[in-house]
Amino acid sequence: MPQFYMAYHVTGAMGDADAQADNQARYKAWMEKHAGALVVPAQPLGPQWTITAEGAEEGFEGSMMGYSVLEAADLDAAIAIAKECPFCEMGNLQLAEMMTMPGKS
Repeated sequence: MPQFYMAYHVTGAMGDADAQADNQARYKAWMEKHAGALVVPAQPLGPQWTITAEGAEEGFEGSMMGYSVLEAADLDAAIAIAKECPFCEMGNLQLAEMMTMPGKS
């Protein structure tokens, strides 16, 4: 079954402590509902770096909070799962099918 990478990007304010607690509860409920599809349910990220041939610099354009990996029958099924994620109200999600490198099984 295809796997999909879903990245969480913050585009707005996270709200006060009560709003954050409510968002976390809704996100937990979403993860429980889709537990069978979420191969990596939620992987938060720490400090982010941009690496170039010239060196390394902390941060990068945009802010990615974390990612999930989900399995779904096809792209339409993956989009349906992602659209239900309450994170969509705090930022945006990027979804991409994970490809297998040639020669790998």
